[in-house]
Amino acid sequence: MTEIEKLEAGLEYCYDDPAVEARKENAIVQCKIYNAIDDSDYDAQYAHLQKMLGSIGKKVWIGKTFNCDNGKNIHIGNNFTGNFNLTILPGITIGNNVIVAAGAVVTKDVPDNCVVGGVPARKIKDIVDDTE
Repeated sequence: MTEIEKLEAGLEYCYDDPAVEARKENAIVQCKIYNAIDDSDYDAQYAHLQKMLGSIGKKVWIGKTFNCDNGKNIHIGNNFTGNFNLTILPGITIGNNVIVAAGAVVTKDVPDNCVVGGVPARKIKDIVDDTE
């Protein structure tokens, strides 16, 4: 099993493996590109998030500055707002209808229908799923 396969499977992996390092370097570049997109160009922001993340739902917005060290193992559901200065760590799944507060550091999966914030991010409150 390669180190990337281990990483993607959620197993312990070698952080300085060349393929893992290349993915980290790509994430840095992709975050810089995302953070340089015009704030009012939501379509370009969304398209870039689709390119840089593992998967992304509908109605997703992340404010500037966004940072991650991998990207391809981040999966975001529908109706997600990630406020300014968001950092997401590897292997995180963010549920549907979620708001991440400004400055939050998300270190664990986030369930559907809630607001999270803080360092590390914790659930602040549940919110109603009014997307139907």
